[in-house]
Amino acid sequence: MKNSAGKDIIKVNQTKTIAEPNSITQKTNAKGGIDQNFMITMVDKLFKLATMTSYNLEDIKSRLLEFSGLMSFEYNGLYCDIDPFNKNNFHVTCNGNEHDMKSIDDVLNSPVFGGCALNEIWDKIKILDW
Repeated sequence: MKNSAGKDIIKVNQTKTIAEPNSITQKTNAKGGIDQNFMITMVDKLFKLATMTSYNLEDIKSRLLEFSGLMSFEYNGLYCDIDPFNKNNFHVTCNGNEHDMKSIDDVLNSPVFGGCALNEIWDKIKILDW
């Protein structure tokens, strides 16, 4: 596989990410296109988030407000993503249903995760990518 600059890339299905500062990882879709680029800026922070087993709603909110990339999680058999673009634009997908939201409060309070709001289920989700 090659990226848009023609450089070789390694395709993986899942990995524990520890990366060089200022490196870029990419999420590809089923057709091989790039859905998302992730800029890794702080190795220590990335390691902490990748190994985090204990978090609270404020941790989730703070991470989303960094606008640094997609958060994927599983809740009750549903696969969900929250993609924070900026403070007024969040794209939320859960079980194939897509929603554009205008604030972090909409993300936390809208019952789009299997009929529940994130502020109700945060302690029951399994974070897959953060």
